[in-house]
Amino acid sequence: MQLYGVNHITIRNFHLTNYNEGIGTWNSNYLNFENVICAYLGNIYHPGGYNGAGISISNTSYSKVKSAFVYNSSAEGISVTSSEAAPASYNTISHCFVFCDDTTKSGLPVATVASTDYLL
Repeated sequence: MQLYGVNHITIRNFHLTNYNEGIGTWNSNYLNFENVICAYLGNIYHPGGYNGAGISISNTSYSKVKSAFVYNSSAEGISVTSSEAAPASYNTISHCFVFCDDTTKSGLPVATVASTDYLL
């Protein structure tokens, strides 16, 4: 679900599974995500390596993520980022959980085992 350049959107009780990315925002304001589940995101075998994001709030302000759950995302669980071109401020993340127990590449070097970054 990509929300680019939109304002005043509320999404509740939504479940996203088996996509490259769960929720991605860019240059938006006043977005609310509540009780959202994002599971099995990205591709751990992707040639570029770092692939898959649960909830990515980028260059977005005045937004809230509440009671979200990200499960087995190949790269990022929940990220909040900003840039000089489009700063982000006054975002709230509360009562969220990020969990990864994917061992599909177990037995290989640690750098290649599926894992989820906890980036905030």
